[in-house]
Amino acid sequence: RLSMVTMRILTRTEAIEILEKYNEWRRFDGDIGDNTPMPEPKLIGEAIDIALFELLLLEVSDSQNQRFR
Repeated sequence: RLSMVTMRILTRTEAIEILEKYNEWRRFDGDIGDNTPMPEPKLIGEAIDIALFELLLLEVSDSQNQRFR
């Protein structure tokens, strides 16, 4: 279940940036001094919510387009 209860909803661009930084942090394999700081867990969750919401919109749109073909 998506939790869209936030003070301010992230834009898609913000969500993408947060998820890119998170992946960079998560996949880090080098010197600890060069590590990207971990994004705030709350922001990661909000970015995931936005990404899931956008994917669900695409899925619904695709299924409706297939119905009319």
